[in-house]
Amino acid sequence: MTLVANIWGYWRCRFSQLVKALVLVSLIFLVGCSSSETVSMSVDVDEVPASPWRSRPVIKRVEPPQLIQELEPWLENYAPQINILQPLADQVIEDTSIRVELAVGNLPIYKDDAWGLGPHVELLLDNQPYGAIYDLDQPIVLEGLTPGTHTLRALAVRPWNESFKNLGSYAQVTFHSFAKTDENAPAVEEPLLTYVAPGEVYGAEPVLLDFYLTDAPLHEVAATDASIQDWRVRYTINGESLLLDTWEPIYIEGLKPGRNWVQLTLVDPEGNPIEGVFNNTVRLIEYDATQQDSLAQIILGKPGLEMVGSIVDPSYEPPVQEVPESSVVEDAMAVESADDDELISNPDMDDLDIQGIPGGVDAKAHSLESDEDDSEVVQLETSILDSQIDTVLLEKSETKPLASDELAPNSAADTRSVANNNDDDSVDIFSADQGLEMAPETIELDTEFQANRESAPELSEETVAKEELKPEDSSIPVPELTPDSSEAPIVNDDSSNATDADKTASRRYFKELYDYRERSMSRRQ
Repeated sequence: MTLVANIWGYWRCRFSQLVKALVLVSLIFLVGCSSSETVSMSVDVDEVPASPWRSRPVIKRVEPPQLIQELEPWLENYAPQINILQPLADQVIEDTSIRVELAVGNLPIYKDDAWGLGPHVELLLDNQPYGAIYDLDQPIVLEGLTPGTHTLRALAVRPWNESFKNLGSYAQVTFHSFAKTDENAPAVEEPLLTYVAPGEVYGAEPVLLDFYLTDAPLHEVAATDASIQDWRVRYTINGESLLLDTWEPIYIEGLKPGRNWVQLTLVDPEGNPIEGVFNNTVRLIEYDATQQDSLAQIILGKPGLEMVGSIVDPSYEPPVQEVPESSVVEDAMAVESADDDELISNPDMDDLDIQGIPGGVDAKAHSLESDEDDSEVVQLETSILDSQIDTVLLEKSETKPLASDELAPNSAADTRSVANNNDDDSVDIFSADQGLEMAPETIELDTEFQANRESAPELSEETVAKEELKPEDSSIPVPELTPDSSEAPIVNDDSSNATDADKTASRRYFKELYDYRERSMSRRQ
């Protein structure tokens, strides 16, 4: 019985251990399933952190903008010298504000009115930018100083925010407000890194990265002396780093729209930060491609070099563009042609030549005279034309013939005088040798008219010669014979004073002449 009891106790112990093991495995399995469910649920709600492989702008180094490369030689001859006159080094002031005085030599400090840019002084109080100084005569006051130690730095800067690198183009002074402290006090003769660019807002790429380095050894010296610590400068933009071992500005592309962060750090050759109060600086900048300020336009190269020369030379004046002579002639010809076309299309200007006013461009110029001159010219031309009409009518009235039954016996001499002064345009009725005839039909006169003509006394040869030698001058009074009277009325020698009645009489004369011709032809038939 004892042996059986021992065997049963052994197997019961083993069985209990097996059950515990199964229970433990089951619990572990259940916990694992629960964790898997949680992970799968988080995947369903898309709460997984951003993938490191997600695409983003790549920061890369590029060449400086073309227009800035063209402007740089204009400032190569300058070696600015900056001095901080106030405050003094290690000065203690009993105030929270202080007046700053600067002296700058060998560099014109000004702001161009057109572009709002120019060589200037960049001020930094402690490790924050104070602003650009374009006028040294204006007061500079630092206000709101916290009690303690402060350091003021000043750099000579080009219009596009790049600092000069010559000896003397940088100055710094450390002063104290009420009392000295350990903050904001760079170590003497230790490398000091000053953040210069980029600034706050940019409207175009590439963007300038620039710094100023003081009390840093030359790489050649550090390579030969193990006790001298060598240096590098590391730029980090939105998490991407660029390592520089030369002291020079660079331009980069790849900023994202909106806010970007830039970190500037002074490091050793292994990449470890070098201790210093201002040797590690972080700034925020804004990139907005829609902001087209003066600097953005220069970076994009929109204005020409001749348009922005005033930002590097205060006495610069843009050159006056000379128009080629051939272009001036062509423009004048084009204007003249346009005026001619306008005159041709204007029916009111077509008959100007008839009245003595030149047409074409001269007529156009004539039409631009004052209203008073136009009125006088029109009245004069109208008067001349009326005078010419009156003269023609008067000359025709002087050649007025007589009907056959109204010719006086003693009027042969007058008839000859009238015939000699006959106008070529009128009908040739009288002839000095043949008497009265019809032209161009050459119709013979009737018997009654011939009888009257034969009864007229003959003129002597001497009288005829005198009559032929008389000048044909329309101003000499010529007796006018009318059908109603054998008397010859005196004609006014001033043709310009001819009245409407005279014109009516002249028209009646031509009508009577026509009636006489009709009667002659009817009698002959």
